[in-house]
Amino acid sequence: MVVLMLLSFLVDKLASESVGPPQLVWLLIPLFALQAFVWRKAQVIINVSCHDPDGQSNDRFTAANFFWMALGALYWALFLVGASATL
Repeated sequence: MVVLMLLSFLVDKLASESVGPPQLVWLLIPLFALQAFVWRKAQVIINVSCHDPDGQSNDRFTAANFFWMALGALYWALFLVGASATL
């Protein structure tokens, strides 16, 4: 997973610095899909190691989940407002 993340970072950095062909950024799509596949496999292994192969102990949202999602949404809203203000 670390190798995939580093490779994605490298491709993103090269594309943003215009190093290499512009089509290089399209390599991020399969890299993202591969990362999602690896994360899914890791989650299955984690669930099995916790003696909860179906993941039922953590299959519902709690008040804490909603709090952190709201905080994350606020962060992104502020980011977008700040980014649009500098344009």
